Parts: sequence; structure tokens; C-alpha cells
Amino acid sequence: MNIDLRHLQILVAVADAGSIRGAATRLRLAQPSLTRQLHRIETALGGAVFDRTPHGVVPTATGTKTLDQARRVLADLDRMWTGAAEILHQLPSRPARVGGVVGAFTDALVPASEAVGDAPVTSHGDPMVSRLVDQLAAGQLDAAVLHEFPGFTLRLPPSLGTRHLITEPIFVGVAEEHPLAQRSELDLAELAPRTWALPRDDDGGLHASFHRACADAGFTARVRHWTTDSAAVAPLVAAGAVCGLYPTTYVLPGMRAMPLAGAPLRRRVLLAWRRDSFVHDRTEEFVAHLYRSYAAIVRHRPAYRDWWAAHATHASPGLPS
Repeated sequence: MNIDLRHLQILVAVADAGSIRGAATRLRLAQPSLTRQLHRIETALGGAVFDRTPHGVVPTATGTKTLDQARRVLADLDRMWTGAAEILHQLPSRPARVGGVVGAFTDALVPASEAVGDAPVTSHGDPMVSRLVDQLAAGQLDAAVLHEFPGFTLRLPPSLGTRHLITEPIFVGVAEEHPLAQRSELDLAELAPRTWALPRDDDGGLHASFHRACADAGFTARVRHWTTDSAAVAPLVAAGAVCGLYPTTYVLPGMRAMPLAGAPLRRRVLLAWRRDSFVHDRTEEFVAHLYRSYAAIVRHRPAYRDWWAAHATHASPGLPS
């Protein structure tokens, strides 16, 4: 694993908080997720950065040197961003900057921004919600599509405006020729004997929410594959694995998207924006563009279109039919 900016921020946050629990609160992460990330960081660095004590954590001798270097890097980066922001604000038309997690609403951000704004648009996709929130807070993004999972509510800065866009079910992908693919929907418990493929990156509660839903269905999921690219899932599913799919995702050849009875796996999709951005004064118009784009995608996803016809009344506060 390569150490990146987010890893340095985690180390500094843990040191400043003096405990993993305190750092998890500051970073808006679930504590188990932060513990796993810290373990991976220390493994990549080749040694412990912190000693664990009954009262929290304290830097090791090596960790103290690492933290000094991390703070210098972060301070240099802050100065760089400040300088870049000053230059951009002096330009006649600063680019609109949007981003988001995987999904149809994120895909719709650029056309929606172009429709309501008069500046060029840049976009940035990221599976990690915490990074997107940090970029919003730092002024590096104007608006972003975020998600949260049952039991893991996002803690967002009060400086951001927010809107719940949809509560979206998570489908499963099975091999097209498998007998299960001939059904209209599946019970999660039926998948207990199967192995699973899940996305590797998660800081919003996806993994914990998934395992909780499986436990509620009476089994412990056997996750054997961790992926970073949706294209890598297809051969795993062809070999018999099951994967989770957001319902608007393009389904690769050889795979079928299947809804789960009762939607035990789901996510809330949110729009967050800076109150000093172009979105704030035209929020309703902006959101209307997002909904129109989402509805168009629903119409082209047969499994989701059929599910939507039966469940649309509670899935979203404002998606047009």
C-alpha cells in the first residue's frame, strides 16, 4: 500500500486526539474502520506509530519522527492550496468543482452544474466519503454526492448545505446462467452458501452494514474477494461469487442484477454543497436536474425500473416518475 495524503491526516488526527475513538469522531469515521486503516498504515510504514495504552495512544519514538514529517507535509500542502485558491479567485470565471461517490447522481453532477452555472466544470470521483467531505470543507469542491449506510450517519460540518436525494436499494450481481438469475428477486438468506466480492475502499459503514444485514438474515458472509474496479467483478461472478451492485450501475455482460426482498441492503444518497458556491442560490433547480438525469437512467435499467415501479413512493422525497 502506498501512503497518501489521507493516511497522513489520519496519523495526525489520532495523535491530536490521543485516542482512536476521539480521532474517529473528528474524522467522521466508524471506529472499527479507522482501527483497520491505522493498522494498514503502520504495516505499510514497517512499524508501529503508536503504542496502545489503557488510556489511549502515545507516539512511539519512530512515530514521533513520522508525525513531525506528516505535519510538515500537510502544512506545505495547506499553503499550496491557499495560494492556488487565491489565484483561482482572481480569474474571471473560476471552475465549478464537483465530485462524489459511485452512482448515477454523481454522473449527473456535471450536466446539472453546466445547466445552472456559467463556469467550466471539473469533476472528481472518490469512493471515500471522508475525503469528499474534507475537500468540501477546504473549498476544493463546491458540491458533492455522498452516501451513508444504516447505523452510520454522516457527521457533516454545519457550514455545508445538505439534501437527501434518495434511499437506494443495493442489488446483488449473480452469473446470468445461474438458476437464481431466473428469479424476480432473492432472499438474502438464500445467498448464505455463496462467496462474496465487495469493494475494498469503505469509510462510510458499507462493510459493517453489509455484515449486519447478513447476520440478521441468519448467516455470516464469506467475503473472499476485495475489489477496486467494477470490471474486476465480472470474472469473479462468472466463477460463482456474488457481488453487491448499486442499482443504476451498468451491468457487465454475463451478469444479472437482482433485487433483494425487503431491501435489507441500502444506502441514503445525499447532496452536500458549500453555502458560498453556485449551488446554494439555485439548489432547487440544481436538484431538479439531478432527479431528471437519475430518472432517465432508471428507465434504462430493467431490474431497477421494475423495482422502482413497486417501491418508488418511499424511496425518494422527490424523484419524478
